Amino acid sequence: MRKWCDEAGLDVRTSHGLRKACARRLAEAGATPHEIAAVAGHKTLALAQLYTEAAGREGLADAAFEKLIARTNGEQNVVNLHERFAKGDTNTLEGKEKP
Repeated sequence: MRKWCDEAGLDVRTSHGLRKACARRLAEAGATPHEIAAVAGHKTLALAQLYTEAAGREGLADAAFEKLIARTNGEQNVVNLHERFAKGDTNTLEGKEKP
């Protein structure tokens, strides 16, 4: 592998780093942990799941905000709670008395 990396002009890269980069790119492209494990040669799904979870977090966050922006009722503020969920007195801390 070292010889192939050198021949490809990747003399500062390692096979481990290339394997990790490949797994990360696969996860970002939406590959499943099973698919990543098959390509990268992982014996268990634990490592492959780390890549998909990390890649999935960013995508999930983007999707969540897209849903917020697309709301049909016009409420796009994340702090706009329905009145029945809002606390009556938000100025006091639990266990502290009002002056």
